[in-house]
Amino acid sequence: MRRRVAAHYIWFQGIYKMHYLELDETHCLLTIRPLEEEMANTEFYNGIIIPLPRELDIQEETLIDHWKRFTQEVEPGQPVQLYHLQGLSQTAAELGTNNGGSCPHIQRL
Repeated sequence: MRRRVAAHYIWFQGIYKMHYLELDETHCLLTIRPLEEEMANTEFYNGIIIPLPRELDIQEETLIDHWKRFTQEVEPGQPVQLYHLQGLSQTAAELGTNNGGSCPHIQRL
C-alpha cells in the first residue's frame, strides 16, 4: 500500500511549500507533488518533513545539525526514512539560517 505524507514544508534538495510525497510499499520515494486539495488517506504534519536515505544511521543531535546536507543524498526510487522537524521557524528554514529562535526537535516517522 502506498503512503502519502504532506506537510507545510518538505525539504528535498530544496524546500517545497504545501507539498506531499508518496512512498511505495517498500518505502521508496516515488514523487513529490503540490498539495492542491485534501486527499483521502494522506497524513499531514505541521512543520517540515525530511526524507533521508533509509540506510543512514545517525544520532538525532547530528541529524539536527546536518539534515540539509543529508537530503542531498536522496534520489527518487531510493528507500527513505521520513523525519518530522518541529520547532524551527519555517522562515528560518526558507532563508537557510540556523537562528530560528527555538530549539528544533526531530522525530522519526
